[in-house]
Amino acid sequence: MNRENIRFTQGDRDEAVDIIREAARWLSDTGKPMWPEDELAVEHFPNPLDEFIVMWDGDQSIAAMTLSFEDRFFWPDIPPNTSGFIHKLSIRRKYAGKGLAALLVEYAKQICAAKGIRYLRLDCDPHREGLMSFYHACGFSLIEIKVMHTQRLGKIDVAMFEMDCFGDRILELSEKSIDESVDVIRRSFATIAQEFDLTEQNCPNHTSFITVEKLRNHIDWGWLLYGLYDDDRLVGYASLSKESDSVYELHNLAVLPEYRHKGYGKQLLDFCKAKVIELGGSKITIGIIEENAVLKSWYAANGFVHTGTKRFDHLPFTAGYMEWEELYMEIYINKGMENMQIPVVCNLLHATYWANDRPDEIIEKSMRKSDCFGAFLKENDLQIGFARVVTDDATFFWLADVVVDERYRGRGVGKKLMETIFADKKHHSMAGILGTKDAHGLYEKYGFVKTGDDRIMRKPKEA
Repeated sequence: MNRENIRFTQGDRDEAVDIIREAARWLSDTGKPMWPEDELAVEHFPNPLDEFIVMWDGDQSIAAMTLSFEDRFFWPDIPPNTSGFIHKLSIRRKYAGKGLAALLVEYAKQICAAKGIRYLRLDCDPHREGLMSFYHACGFSLIEIKVMHTQRLGKIDVAMFEMDCFGDRILELSEKSIDESVDVIRRSFATIAQEFDLTEQNCPNHTSFITVEKLRNHIDWGWLLYGLYDDDRLVGYASLSKESDSVYELHNLAVLPEYRHKGYGKQLLDFCKAKVIELGGSKITIGIIEENAVLKSWYAANGFVHTGTKRFDHLPFTAGYMEWEELYMEIYINKGMENMQIPVVCNLLHATYWANDRPDEIIEKSMRKSDCFGAFLKENDLQIGFARVVTDDATFFWLADVVVDERYRGRGVGKKLMETIFADKKHHSMAGILGTKDAHGLYEKYGFVKTGDDRIMRKPKEA
């Protein structure tokens, strides 16, 4: 095995379950049963917050695990999407003893950190000393050993572990960091000032001209200041102010220009979301330059909704306002035109860049000629997502009109739609095509590749 050939995929449920079942059989054969094989069928993994991770050595799958973002049984007090939970970490027997389990843990840690999720948690049998030592060596801390009751085994002891995925990457800042923070903020916002012709004369209070005194005032007012570090260098900044028991305002999210396009801005934003939830809040508000279409789109893609604008005589731009609210939700996917909420689908598509002027009757007609998939909230059956597949059912399919209500974006709805569509094996034996302007990363997980046209992606027929 060459570690340079190691790669990871997400969403390959069938392959992951096959590896887990192989590990379960080996554990049972060696007198150390852990997971009954009859509980490891694919349909026993229905949670939409489950992520199936498969490790590959070239074209050979060699290890797998599930990474969940909700665990109601072992960790019922942890809200969804605020922690990662590793389950069923498994290695194919011919690859055992090669350090692959540690690589899986590290990959899970990276996923959580990239999502702005601070903690990675897992549980295990405390009587398996080797396993306990392994998790300690990976950086997990033992939180407690508790007694639980299960239907299959009755009363059992469970060791509860957790790991801080951020470590020293994102830290709360103090007055000692003010000078460094001011430098990061000013340099980061200088590009905005240049783009919109802002100067200390026409907009003296813009963030690009922030002073040490102003930042010190923020600390005095009780604002929470956070910095993102690359090694020992401060490269990103954000702050939060409490506006009410449930609402916090996000200020001055900044990343140095030379460190952009590394996902640092999203890490800071997701960290702030998690921090607000940790503090008992549920909503974040922001103010932006309304004319900054790129920034507005970025926040929208990360779950923020535009709430209004306002003109101020002392500002040479329009102030725009957006907000994000944590909505704990459970969803289910339904298939078939008869199960779609047609007026809702029309409204969703009218809010897109590609179908904003498409007449309702054309949308409905296109649905009748397609395999339709919808995402729905369990609590009230409201449709919040849609996708359709046009196919000859033999050689080719076209994936079209994939859309999620902007209030629920960034919560895995699109991924769940894709998982359901590609759970149908017929799509594996056909070539596929789709068009997208900004969601290439999502579709690449399901086998689509970019073409010479930036907006067109193709999925080769599987051998």
